[in-house]
Amino acid sequence: FNDKYSPIRSIPSALRVTLNGQLQLMMLMERLWLAEFRILSANTDGCTFMMHRSDVNKLNEVIAAWQTDTGHELELTEYKAYARRDVNNYLALKLDGKVKTKGAFEEHPLGGKTDERIVKEAASRWLLHGVPIRQTVEECSDITAFIYYTRIGNGGTAYSDGVEVGRTVRWYVANNG
Repeated sequence: FNDKYSPIRSIPSALRVTLNGQLQLMMLMERLWLAEFRILSANTDGCTFMMHRSDVNKLNEVIAAWQTDTGHELELTEYKAYARRDVNNYLALKLDGKVKTKGAFEEHPLGGKTDERIVKEAASRWLLHGVPIRQTVEECSDITAFIYYTRIGNGGTAYSDGVEVGRTVRWYVANNG
């Protein structure tokens, strides 16, 4: 409804869908909270919560009631482990052993964004598999995994010690400076 090139564009309809969806999701989170599930995060299209396996019947009751009231069907993904920086940057180990990543934890192909890949890899391996961070760092032979970068937007320029270094700056963290 909000696509400016769509033949059925309707700003009021887009707002209705967005607001109703968000309110219905808040209703689900309220029901989960009242049933004493621990809400970990939420955004416009879902929520992540923690529960004890013995509460699966209680969860099914909450979901069934919400689906009946809203006419929507929920999609569930169970995690064995979940680590996040914030709602849009996380990694999760699913029960089937697959890893789901979002934002800063996503893998990027060669030539893509390489900012601090060693940090992401070390954190992921430690959080999901218990591999010591030092081991990941010492085993890494790809120097580009240690590179950081930033881009200065809006026509700005970066400076280092008073010297103009441009709009895209790359660096690595050394042992001494």
